[in-house]
Amino acid sequence: MGTRGGLGRIVAMALALAAGLLLALAGTARGAFWAPIGLAVVGGDEWRAENEFDVFWTNPVEAQVVGAGWRLEAQDGFAGTGFAPGLGIDELDGLRVPAAGSWNLTVWLRDADGSESPRFGVTVSLRLDDVPPAVSFMPGDAEALPPQLVAAVADPLSGLADGTISYRRLDEARWTDLPTTIRAGAFATELAAETPALKPGTSYLFRVEASDRAGNVATATVRADGTPMQFQAPPAAGGSDGRGGHDGEARPTRLLAGLAAGRRPGRGRRSTTVDAGQPALLRGALVDADGGLEGRRLRVVIRPAAGSSAGRRVEPVTTGPDGRFELRLSPGPSRRIAVVFAGDDGLRPARRQLELRVRAAVSLQAVPRQLRTGGRLRLEGRVDSRGARVPRPGKLVTISYWEREARRWRPVIVTRSDRGGRFRASYRFRYVTGRARIRLRAQAPAEAQWPYAAGASRPVTVEVRG
Repeated sequence: MGTRGGLGRIVAMALALAAGLLLALAGTARGAFWAPIGLAVVGGDEWRAENEFDVFWTNPVEAQVVGAGWRLEAQDGFAGTGFAPGLGIDELDGLRVPAAGSWNLTVWLRDADGSESPRFGVTVSLRLDDVPPAVSFMPGDAEALPPQLVAAVADPLSGLADGTISYRRLDEARWTDLPTTIRAGAFATELAAETPALKPGTSYLFRVEASDRAGNVATATVRADGTPMQFQAPPAAGGSDGRGGHDGEARPTRLLAGLAAGRRPGRGRRSTTVDAGQPALLRGALVDADGGLEGRRLRVVIRPAAGSSAGRRVEPVTTGPDGRFELRLSPGPSRRIAVVFAGDDGLRPARRQLELRVRAAVSLQAVPRQLRTGGRLRLEGRVDSRGARVPRPGKLVTISYWEREARRWRPVIVTRSDRGGRFRASYRFRYVTGRARIRLRAQAPAEAQWPYAAGASRPVTVEVRG
């Protein structure tokens, strides 16, 4: 009797243990560890100077998300974790990093039954560089004007993006930019420019300006040893002014230039944005105090944006009546443009910087255009990559829907194209009841090493019936 009772208790305990295990397994089956889809940083993951980051993602359609956990860490150690509650949360706003540098942010999701795991997190990079470049002219003889002006630039985080060497007379306030090149030096990146022809016996001050990829700007008018970058041009022999003319004051000039979209635009601007495939027109005039300067030769230096397959080129242009000139710019990626007058016949040099931004061209197709709740919508399209090198991981593409209440496009899918710019995605509408008309569009956001500004496709509308 006792043996049978003991055996019964053992069997009962085994059955209870099995039942508990089955309940645990069932609970695990009901709960799931979900990962954000297409986690991305608003504005891209390039370096920035402001310590504030927003990230967004798409939640799996099967998940009942009630919050998002995150962990921030760098290569040299752990920084902290956090949790943001919210039903259906799909973004984190106003994140900050402890210090300048590159940080890894990992985000994971919490389901309604409390299931969550950092192992199922997705990681993006937050890059902060709020320190301007360190820049100075190279040491040298303070009395002898060098044939070439060279400045060293150090920026260990985001790196040098652009720089210009300029000069002015000590008795004037206006600076004149010189054609400046970026090159690799023995110990640092260098900016170099040929020393211009200067008026004999006149004192000049030289300046270097450098900007990094985060947008920080630094200027210097001194050498590395702290001495001013200042020279007095030697007196001319025989009355020459150093320009093939005679002693006398060089006449100031003014270079006016602007960009506008189309072939016959109105007034141009120093910075303008056009659609992909659209030409632009550069127009301007070279004038002095007496009016337009006719027959003067100018150089238009065109530098394509980073990621372009085209190289730097120079277009000559000559001023016509009233000193006017124009140059048609063919369709292509974004580019920076400098119009340069080197100076001649007693006229001072002049320079003007312009920026032409070009929106990316994107197409989007949706099949089918009518479907029922739970049906799969197939999305595909292409980012036009003419004149551009598609980034190695592909071009980032977001697919968004128009939220009428908020009057904004909200991303629901983040994907990347192949090396030819083509992309594919799919989506299921699981919670639509009744009849809904939903507008979708694809956008190619701006990215580092992508030579186009943000551009979007024409919206497509699909009809979903519940």
